[in-house]
Amino acid sequence: MTTTSAPPRLADFAGKGYVPPVKTYRFRDMRVLAFDQTLKHTGVVDVVFRGTNIEVMNHKTLTFDHDLAGNAAVLQAATLYYEPIRSEIVIHFGFTAGTNPDIILFEQPPLANKVIRPESAMMAGLCIKLVCYRAGFPCEMVQAQRTKTDWAANARATKAQVKRGILEKLPHLKGQMVKATEHEWDALALAMTYALNEVGEAGGSPAHD
Repeated sequence: MTTTSAPPRLADFAGKGYVPPVKTYRFRDMRVLAFDQTLKHTGVVDVVFRGTNIEVMNHKTLTFDHDLAGNAAVLQAATLYYEPIRSEIVIHFGFTAGTNPDIILFEQPPLANKVIRPESAMMAGLCIKLVCYRAGFPCEMVQAQRTKTDWAANARATKAQVKRGILEKLPHLKGQMVKATEHEWDALALAMTYALNEVGEAGGSPAHD
């Protein structure tokens, strides 16, 4: 019986230390303020996209000690969450040309049965949307499943898997996200999904509408 061997690859001839080529991601030129939000922890990234370049201007996690035991407590927590999140959004609008975000993003609140306390993300998202609506700031939601598929190839990926997927594709971002929490990596993933214009080898094909 004859067997068919696999065709040779470049790596077979390249020798030890060969590193396969990394795909080039091309983004729309914009500045994005993105939130991965809940009433307990909210990851924030301020990031600038220029073609193939990503520059993280700032990243942080806002942490709150809110009681979420019951709907009344969640409502009270959202009331207390509103002012800090408003302040966080306003400080990123310097009202000087070139410093204001082009868009504010937050994660579309999940509704899956297995998600713990989905109302926390829902109410936090509502606060962000209300701040933007009242101030006239541009604001959009990004679907979590789409982001997870883009960067972890799994619509049900965990935060850790999203972070790992980003670093596999864009390892240089580790130096821009020093000591970043998983909430911040999730926020960065939202921003990258929104800004993504083309994906593939340099000059690749459109990834999104």
